[in-house]
Formats: sequence, structure tokens, C-alpha cells
Amino acid sequence: MHFTEDIHNSYLLPETYGQGLSLTSTITGGRVVGSVRNTGVENTPVMLVAAVYDGAGKMVHVEIDDGLVANNYQTVSRTFGFTTSDYPGCKFVVFAWNPDTYVPLLPSSQVN
Repeated sequence: MHFTEDIHNSYLLPETYGQGLSLTSTITGGRVVGSVRNTGVENTPVMLVAAVYDGAGKMVHVEIDDGLVANNYQTVSRTFGFTTSDYPGCKFVVFAWNPDTYVPLLPSSQVN
């Protein structure tokens, strides 16, 4: 997959796609942090995925945490184990997927 592709066009998404959820990503202390905020009324299982893409759009590293639950009206975050200095010139993208179906819950979030 190249960085410029929109993976969300590859799926038939439910009507509730992204409803009550928001995804943000930041770099803190040289590490990528992904956060999902749940403003809905249901607890939502979340798999956060951090992908690293080189300048040509090739994925060169990925980390996954599928044991998260975004409880109603709370934020769940994951600090990924790699440092951004390990991948100079790369782009960092965080995805939030349903851990049972591997369907995206939200559009991805990019940090540089």
C-alpha cells in the first residue's frame, strides 16, 4: 500500500462509521502517540495501528495494539515503541480499526 492511497475506499463501511469517535496522533518525546476519543454511549473495542512509510510510500515498519477499549466519554491512547529518529524522512500514520473485522473505524491520522 502506498501512502497516497485511500484505504477507506476499499471497504463497504457501516452507516455508523466513525460515529462518536475521533482519532488524533501526535509525536511526544520522539514517539508516535495515537488517541481515540469516544463521545458516544457505547464502549468500543479499538485496534490502533502505527505505520511508517518511506519517501516512496513503501511501508517500512508497523506496530499494532488490539487490546484497547474506548469507553464512553473517555480517551484511550497508545504510545508506540519506535522512535521517529529511527526513521528519518519518513511519514507516520495512525489507523483505528475494529479488532474483530479489521475494518477502519475512522479516517487515518498522519504526523510528520
